[in-house]
Order: sequence, then structure tokens, then C-alpha cells
Amino acid sequence: MRSEATTPNDSAAARLQQLRVLRLRAKDSKKQNRDELYAEHARLRNDPIAAKKLGLKKSQAVEKLARLDATDAGEDFERKRAWDYSIEESQAWDKKVERSQSNKLQAGFSDYAADAVKQYERETAVLRKPGFEAFNQQEAERHEQDHTQLGPAQSFAFLDDRPDKLRVDALVESIAARDLQRDKNNSRRRAKEGDPGSYINDRNRKFNQKAARAYDEYTKEMRDSFERGTAQ
Repeated sequence: MRSEATTPNDSAAARLQQLRVLRLRAKDSKKQNRDELYAEHARLRNDPIAAKKLGLKKSQAVEKLARLDATDAGEDFERKRAWDYSIEESQAWDKKVERSQSNKLQAGFSDYAADAVKQYERETAVLRKPGFEAFNQQEAERHEQDHTQLGPAQSFAFLDDRPDKLRVDALVESIAARDLQRDKNNSRRRAKEGDPGSYINDRNRKFNQKAARAYDEYTKEMRDSFERGTAQ
């Protein structure tokens, strides 16, 4: 059976219908993209960390694109990027690099004496913080009680200077926190080395280790038999 021939009017109507479908699809896609863009913008506004990550990815993508363009043009990307830097920015960057290198050198281990000095300076820094209110109060009390003609440079009141209780307590708390952290690190190290860490105290640990070194080879069969019996 022969199919009926399509007329020009039918072909035009089909194309018009297809065009309408495409327009509706494009409109829906545009609306969906706009909604997703608004949702992403709201999420970044409420999440600064995500916005920072997105900005970093964007800057990295821009740099990669600029690097590819420079490579295609046969140019040196680093040299071209250096043209955009001003003298002030270059000096600020040099100072930042120098400061970073200085911090790395100071943070590194040189000798035990220098390391002890740095630790002492770090722990006693709380005692050296200026307390202007307490200083002014002490100076006022000294002026009221001191009836001599000695000036500030000739006064011996600094011999009685003592840090206040709050600063001493802060120093004691920092030392206690450091000792606690050191004990935790030692416990982790012993656990990593296979030490069960179930001793009553350090003296008991040393005794058990000495006993293990002396008698483990003789009691191994007994301990294995006991473990097999426990498992059964």
C-alpha cells in the first residue's frame, strides 16, 4: 500500500512544531541554568570557604589559560607576567620571601642550647607582656609612698617587681599542657612500637620488659598453650 505523499503545508507544519519544541527546551534549559546559578551564588555567599576554593580554582584556570596562550605565541610567560608587577609589589614580595626564609631558619634545629633558649623565651613570653594598667597603678602608689627626692632612673623600686598571679598561673598552665601533650605523644609512640601500654607505672613497665628479655624464650611455649586454650 502506497503512503500518502506529504504536502508542503504538512512539511512546514512539522518544522514549525519542531521549532516550538526546541524553543521550549531552550527556555527550560535557560531557566534551569539560571536557578542553578542563583543557588550556587547563595551557597557561596553563606560558605566563605567554598567561595575561596572557587576563587582559587578560577585564578588557577586563568593562569593556565594565559600560560597556554603565551606558549602558543612563543613568549616567556614568567617574563610577561613580571611586567605587570609594580616596584612596590616587587619589594613587598622580596620582603615576604626574606621573612619566610628567616622564619624557616629560626624554626629549624641548630643545637640543644639554642632550642632550650627558644623554648624558654616562648614559655615566659606571657610574663613579659606589658600590663599598662597595673604599671600605672604601681607608679601612682610609689609616688604616694615615696617621700625621697630620687628620680625614676635612681629609684630601686624595680627590685621589688614581681609578675602578677594571673601571668604566673598562665605560665604554669602552659607548662602543664606541654607535659600532658608530651605524655600523649609518648603513649602514641609506645603503641606504634607494639608496646601494650597496660602498665601500672613506668617502674612496672621497666620491670616487665626486663622479665620479658630474660624469660620470654623459656615461657613462650607455656604462653602459646595458654592462648590456644583461651581461644578454644
